[in-house]
Amino acid sequence: MAEMDERLPADVRTISIFCARCNRLLYKYHKGGEGSLVKIRPKRIAEDHTAGALDCPKCGQTFARERMMGGGPAFKVIGGKLYTRGMRRK
Repeated sequence: MAEMDERLPADVRTISIFCARCNRLLYKYHKGGEGSLVKIRPKRIAEDHTAGALDCPKCGQTFARERMMGGGPAFKVIGGKLYTRGMRRK
C-alpha cells in the first residue's frame, strides 16, 4: 500500500484554535482551503496545548470527537465550542 503524502497543500496557513468558553489556546494548526473549520487532522497540528485530550485543560469542555473522515483519523469539531484566529486571507 502506498504511503500517504505528507506534504501540505499550497494554500496552507497557520491558525490558532481557542476554547470558546475560557479563551485558552488549544492548538496551532496548519489549515488548508477556504472553508470553515469542520475537522482537525492530527498530522496537521503544529502545537498541541491539550496533552492529546479533546477536552479543554482549563475548563474541561469537550470540543471535538474522534472520527474516521475521508479515509483517515480526524477530530470532528463540535459547533460553537471553538473559535479561531488567522482564518482570513489578506
